[in-house]
Amino acid sequence: MRIHSMLFEKGIGNTISLLSCALTIVHIDDVFIPKIKYDFDSFIIKYKIGNVNIGHRVSLIEFQHSSVPLEEFVYRIKHHVLTEYFRIYENRNKLMWDVVQDEIKQDAISDILKACMKSEGDTHE
Repeated sequence: MRIHSMLFEKGIGNTISLLSCALTIVHIDDVFIPKIKYDFDSFIIKYKIGNVNIGHRVSLIEFQHSSVPLEEFVYRIKHHVLTEYFRIYENRNKLMWDVVQDEIKQDAISDILKACMKSEGDTHE
């Protein structure tokens, strides 16, 4: 079923409900149900996965001129959302790891300076 024809056959409310069910992501014991709203001739799809918010907008014009079936549309949106989630997650982990590495370097420099100062103090005795 093409989404554009579904929109006119079933109405916006039913289309949003159907898309919400189709776009639900299940991962192990977690279920991520998107919030979908129709605004300014576009569907706005928002996911909250952990503390990461991911949004996607699809215009009605894209639906009208597309021959993409619902299954392909759902696959593309889920792929985009998961790719974006992992990109954000990896960037956060990289930033956290960079901070940890900086702290390790600072601790090492501090230890070296302490050792140097201690050895200088030993030579004056």
